[in-house]
Amino acid sequence: MPTENNGDAEREEKLRKCIEESLKYSNSQIYLPPIYNPPILSCVSAQTQQQKIVETAKEKVDSTDWAKMKEKPPYGGAGKWKCNLFVYDALTQAGAKVPLETRWSISNFGYVSYPPLAGQWGDPSHTIQGWVVVTDPQPGDVAAIPSNAGGASGHVGIVSGDGKTISATDKSVVENDWGFRDDQKGTVVFRRYVGQ
Repeated sequence: MPTENNGDAEREEKLRKCIEESLKYSNSQIYLPPIYNPPILSCVSAQTQQQKIVETAKEKVDSTDWAKMKEKPPYGGAGKWKCNLFVYDALTQAGAKVPLETRWSISNFGYVSYPPLAGQWGDPSHTIQGWVVVTDPQPGDVAAIPSNAGGASGHVGIVSGDGKTISATDKSVVENDWGFRDDQKGTVVFRRYVGQ
């Protein structure tokens, strides 16, 4: 009698959970405001999208393109933290849509658009269209902690595996246990892409 392949059983369990979560999101107003009801990605395409996000983020590990002292036009000047720009660039390159935020700029004397800040990713009451807050982080999710320290609104990265994230630091993109450390439990907000 053939034995069940553990990989197949794990995929089936993930698919079952994905379907349950999709039904919860489509029937609940807890995660989505009443005026926003996006089409949920099919579970198979959602898993493929999550994998693509992780692969894209992993390609950028050790890159200095998002270092604090580097220019990152059009959104990030030298001397500015760029963890949110790294997340935005990796997600959009992987095909996940991330809507730009808009705010009034005194220096520009007009409205400016910019990728969501770490503090916005980390605020569970802030809506980022196409992204839902989840409590069971999976690879491809976004992890964020809001903060007002060091001239940044917090820190944000991409979950890359069990207890690991990829994020931009002041010097380079790294993969480590940020977001899963004991002293960070209960402060991290995780979001998952459900499509737009």
